[in-house]
Amino acid sequence: MRHNRIKELRTNQNIGVEKLSEKLNIPQSTLTRYENGNIEKGKLPIWQKLANHFNVSVDYLQGVDIENPSVTLKNDVPTEVIYKGKKYKVITNE
Repeated sequence: MRHNRIKELRTNQNIGVEKLSEKLNIPQSTLTRYENGNIEKGKLPIWQKLANHFNVSVDYLQGVDIENPSVTLKNDVPTEVIYKGKKYKVITNE
């Protein structure tokens, strides 16, 4: 069972399982199984819905691609990006 990044990304967005499942029209029990790694491969359309929501690749979401950045959000605004092991501050015009 491979570690996926669904819970990490979901909690970074401060969104609960119930709300995300409603938003993406995925049964809550299915989303929980994906998040907990209880579905080995799963269905690509569900992985794609999740990846699109989090704006990441399916590989990254599944824990395969380490090239995609990790983004830290504060009030839904990116504040920090970790890419290829290096930390970058996000500068905004606010």
